[in-house]
Amino acid sequence: MSGPEAIEAGLLETLRQILPTNGYETDLGARVFVGHTYTDSDPAPLMVVGDFDDEYLGRVGAGVRKGEVTFPFEVWVDGVGAASRPLVHQLLRDLKRAFARPTSALLRATQGADGRPTLHVRADPQPGSQLTLIEASYTAGYQEQLG
Repeated sequence: MSGPEAIEAGLLETLRQILPTNGYETDLGARVFVGHTYTDSDPAPLMVVGDFDDEYLGRVGAGVRKGEVTFPFEVWVDGVGAASRPLVHQLLRDLKRAFARPTSALLRATQGADGRPTLHVRADPQPGSQLTLIEASYTAGYQEQLG
């Protein structure tokens, strides 16, 4: 498994842990999809993880590749404004908490990389709809053995 694939697997495992049985406020982890396009018939909230962007940062010693990978993801929430605000805040807290205590698979995938993984989050009502979109991205460095 490549560095980006290992990070994706760890990221998905971390996100799928967002369940009340694991101490979270929401059950967002039950609806995490990869490469899915949101439709009105989908249950919300729903999380979609997009295709990653892999940046080659050079070599670190003999046969070791260094890179940085960014995964965009979206969380679709029913409602806009005051009606959706409590749920949006719960989801934001759950996302931040999930990345504050990532699964061991995600920690292993980013081990040896420079810096800490970063999470960027923004929530916006969607014009002309009754949905709020939380846009986020997760960026992490990695090192992997070549060939």
